[in-house]
Amino acid sequence: MVVQLNSTRKARIVGVLITAIAVWPLVHHGLVRLYDVNPWKLFGFAMYAVPHQTTILKIESNAGSGWTPFDSNNPQIQNTLRTYADRHSALGRLASPRKTAEFILHREPHLQAIRFSFEKRGISRTSARYEILAQHKFEWSK
Repeated sequence: MVVQLNSTRKARIVGVLITAIAVWPLVHHGLVRLYDVNPWKLFGFAMYAVPHQTTILKIESNAGSGWTPFDSNNPQIQNTLRTYADRHSALGRLASPRKTAEFILHREPHLQAIRFSFEKRGISRTSARYEILAQHKFEWSK
């Protein structure tokens, strides 16, 4: 089935597409500034102007005797953590670690709590030095 479009409808479609392309950089810039979204992701034009940023994820667990670095030999947990780290690297704070934390606490019944700490490192806009740009912590307990 072929749909015939008249010139008015074609002009509207082209207008909407041009408007979307013109407005998206402003929306993307807001997401980067407010939620630490990676400027290289989500079709952001900032990738041409911003050096690559690195996100470091540190996970700690508490089994009742204080916070220690989390380590698991469970391949499902390792895969879940890798997937979450990739999502967080791209989406910043828009990627909530809640489901990952609940999954780990369910699979590791001896744990009482888990903490995710993030550091985003890159070139500072103010000092032009490579430094920590943002830090965030999320903590869940049973």
